[in-house]
Amino acid sequence: MAMLSMPIIVINLGGEMLYILEQRLRAQHIPPEKSVKVLHDVVRTMFSAKFITEVLKPAQIYSNASTRQIFERLAHSSIMRLSESSMEKLYDLMTMGLKYQLLACKQAKEVLTVTTNHLSSIRACISDPDVIALVTSCEDQLNTNFQHFSPGDWAQLRQALVGFFHDRRVKVSLFLQEGIQSSDGRICLTPASSATEGRFGQVQELDSKGSVTEVYNLSFYEMPLVAEHPVAPGCNLYAKDRPQVKGRGGGRGVPKGSDPSTTLPKPQG
Repeated sequence: MAMLSMPIIVINLGGEMLYILEQRLRAQHIPPEKSVKVLHDVVRTMFSAKFITEVLKPAQIYSNASTRQIFERLAHSSIMRLSESSMEKLYDLMTMGLKYQLLACKQAKEVLTVTTNHLSSIRACISDPDVIALVTSCEDQLNTNFQHFSPGDWAQLRQALVGFFHDRRVKVSLFLQEGIQSSDGRICLTPASSATEGRFGQVQELDSKGSVTEVYNLSFYEMPLVAEHPVAPGCNLYAKDRPQVKGRGGGRGVPKGSDPSTTLPKPQG
């Protein structure tokens, strides 16, 4: 299943990139017509038929360095120009955001939910019918490729995806403040967000068709359940109106008076 990981990685990282760019363009009061052009140009390039055809081909998982180069080219397909430092910060935010999204999935098959929600959010931020059609075509192809996946297939795919992000521990101020990241950069999952479907401490055994055949209940010390994932899987973690969450880190990862965070990049041009 690792050979099918790159479409999930590229499309979801693309969604995270659009969230961040949209937020920064708005925060810097870039004229609406210029912001729209930046987003449309990036999405048009990202979902062009030629690019998506290549992305959907089974392939070994790229290194983070090679994946970053893809997004550097995509970001610069618009009139926007990012400095080397800003591009590095952008990629750090993209990868840490998606890492959290994947680790917070309650079931391995929610990887597809993360992906389709990213695609839906991308469609919502653009208005050109031709560009929207490109995004919809990509979603149709993804559904075709993954519609026959068994629970075991999804578990293997998710394992490969988590492996890609395993060593990414860049500190993000938003995550540190909300306690969903610890001071060493690790993601802090709460019992409510990391449990599998069903009751916490419950293990389900599935057959080849995904039907539950056995259920085992494990004993745990009582743990208080805290807030769920702050947004639907794959949705915008940087939205101003989303609910905040206090994870197991409890917000203790940000020493008073210090600024260890990776801040959002500032587009140029």
